[in-house]
Amino acid sequence: MLVGQFNRTFNMPETKPPNPDSVEAPVTFPPGWVQKNMVDSVAPALGGEEARLLSKLLSLLTRIPKSPIPLEVALWNSTTIGEFLNRDSAVVRERIATLPSFPKAIRLPSKRGLSHPLYKAVEVIAWANKFKEKH
Repeated sequence: MLVGQFNRTFNMPETKPPNPDSVEAPVTFPPGWVQKNMVDSVAPALGGEEARLLSKLLSLLTRIPKSPIPLEVALWNSTTIGEFLNRDSAVVRERIATLPSFPKAIRLPSKRGLSHPLYKAVEVIAWANKFKEKH
């Protein structure tokens, strides 16, 4: 049972507590499973707007990476660089990555030749920081 701040009681699905002596890998759920089952369990006790907000929150929480790659070793594609620079990925590919001062691309081999360009995250961040206004 889970009691919310609105003095409502929610019936939660029965789960077994994890065994601390177990050497098994942590339990993972298929994408959307937690969201669907959580909303299905508590939605009847919530109003329409509260159920919608819970669904949205759970959807956002499932997008959080489990173990992010450290920036020191991360490789970014044009989409990720675009998100970082607040630019469209096409602008990154066509206008930014072609600048002589922009970090050089890493192209990993594949069966069809070279893959799409990747860039070291720390180099892209350092490049962007060079353009900070000086007051």
